[in-house]
Order: sequence, then C-alpha cells, then structure tokens
Amino acid sequence: MRGDPSLTIPDSFPFGIPKVFPVSIPGPGWHLDPDGAMCLWRTGEETADLPWANPSTLVMRASAWLSACAQSWEGEPVDLDLERYLPSTPGLLLYEEEVLETAVGSGVRLRRVKIGAL
Repeated sequence: MRGDPSLTIPDSFPFGIPKVFPVSIPGPGWHLDPDGAMCLWRTGEETADLPWANPSTLVMRASAWLSACAQSWEGEPVDLDLERYLPSTPGLLLYEEEVLETAVGSGVRLRRVKIGAL
C-alpha cells in the first residue's frame, strides 16, 4: 500500500468511532462504510469498553483490516451486516443467499418490487 491511511476523530470521541480511510485498497474493497472508511468493528460486536479509544488497538485493528484485505479476506466469516453498507429505506429487504454470493466483488443495484405478500 502506498501512503498512510487518514484518520478522522469525530466530535463525539471517545463514544464515536474514529474513521480510518485507506489511501488505496490492497484487495477486494469489502468491509468499507458508505463513506469509504474501513469497517473496523462489526455490528453487534462487543465494544462497551470503547476499544478504539486506545491508539494501539485502533492501529492494530486498521493494520489487521489492511492485511485481511490484501489476502482477499480469505478465511473471514461471512458478515451479512448489510445495513452498514446499503442506504436505509422503509420496508423489508429480502434476498437469496445464492444471489448475494454471486454479487461479491461487484456492484449491487436495489429496486422496489411488490411481491404480493404481507
């Protein structure tokens, strides 16, 4: 990777998570927030102790993200926290696992379809 990632500390720190933006992505661009920041903590992951408040922990987490990305996320468990990556809309989003598997590494376009079910 060329250059250092940039770090943005929110006004709500330490309760708000700092954002780390990679200069370049060394592999598949998965696990990126919509604003391009690295997704460093999973939804529902235990974060009550505010691990990002410790600079060493934050740097180690960002380094691990870059390493996993460079290895194409090999061995990483599937993380279906789509609400982090797709814009929020009212209603229910239904998807088939097989369809999502083929969408990995490519763009996704959502469209509203009436399915005639309650």
